Amino acid sequence: MIESEINIRDDSALSQHIQLVTHLNQQEELAVQHLIAKTLLKLANWFGAKGQPEQEMEQLRPLIARFQDSTVEGVQVLVAKAMDNLSFTYGTQGLPEQETEQRHTLIKRFEDSEFEGVQVVVAEAMFINFLYLDQPEQGAEQLCTLIKRFEDSEFEDVQVHVAQAMLSLARTYEALGLPEQETKQLRTLIERFQDSTVEDVQIRVASAMFILACTYGEVRETEQLHTLIERFEDSEFEGVQVVVAEAMNNLALTYHDQGQTEREMEQYRCLIARFEDLQVQVDEIKDYVDHAKSKVSGPTKSWSKRLFGE
Repeated sequence: MIESEINIRDDSALSQHIQLVTHLNQQEELAVQHLIAKTLLKLANWFGAKGQPEQEMEQLRPLIARFQDSTVEGVQVLVAKAMDNLSFTYGTQGLPEQETEQRHTLIKRFEDSEFEGVQVVVAEAMFINFLYLDQPEQGAEQLCTLIKRFEDSEFEDVQVHVAQAMLSLARTYEALGLPEQETKQLRTLIERFQDSTVEDVQIRVASAMFILACTYGEVRETEQLHTLIERFEDSEFEGVQVVVAEAMNNLALTYHDQGQTEREMEQYRCLIARFEDLQVQVDEIKDYVDHAKSKVSGPTKSWSKRLFGE
């Protein structure tokens, strides 16, 4: 019932919801608090969508001030989202200091929350902090803080941010010229999330396995690429399929560099057999298939049998 009550469809409904907030604003019942907070956030989103940032912030600020100390899960989630939205709006208005300050306030207020919806907002805010840092040393420190706080989280949306943070940390170590730390971080990411069934996490794991292969010499690179392909051969996620196709292509190139022409051609045929009949063709995968076709001729058998000798 609450959902339908706060569905703002026109200016008339907008006026009614403003009156609703005014009428209920001083009541302390938990259900009413949640209704007020949710209505304020809906009003803010409505003004934001209309391109009225001042009115949007006029709804977000009282929401935060009124409910920032609430211990109710649903209300905490709404306050965290409001803080995040306020930070974003400051950014769009060319107010970077207020944007950063608001994001730091969000993190400090809710960094210890055990509620899923709040953790997701905090983890995202921490990652945004990393993106705004110019110095890679500071970036590495911010990513380590995020990972340490949320690495054991069982919430899938939080795991996505942790996996992305781990991958970004490995990249940051590469930029800092620290190959051992880069390799260690990639292995940590793979070990932590290799059995995940979450799409965005699988993409990060597959990417980490591919990057790890590229850091090795030819023999270990070949082994790592085989491991990647075998692990994700049956994935239906588009982003993972792109990485698998890239891995198969690189495996063929590695065989070429090793002078193993027969294995190179076999690998290209495996790539063609695996991906040419996809119902939805992805441009990157199509490019790999077209490249493979330009290299070989002749029939293509089961790609898994050719690759793994089944």
